[in-house]
Amino acid sequence: MNGQLFTQDFLARGISSNPVWKSFPDAQLDAFAEALREVLAPYSAGSQLNDTITESEIIVKILGQLGWSDLWLP
Repeated sequence: MNGQLFTQDFLARGISSNPVWKSFPDAQLDAFAEALREVLAPYSAGSQLNDTITESEIIVKILGQLGWSDLWLP
């Protein structure tokens, strides 16, 4: 797939054979998925967010869920 980070096939099937993915505990994955749902709940697919809102309300919160705490923010 041109212009995309991962192919649909990798996301649907290939990732399941990745050793890092296999070692990820189900409970931790479930907790992360729930945290993502909470971050994204206020927004619909048709939301028209500017870059600042997208960064502060979505990207920074998701990175925080991934354990990133050292972010440079203006």
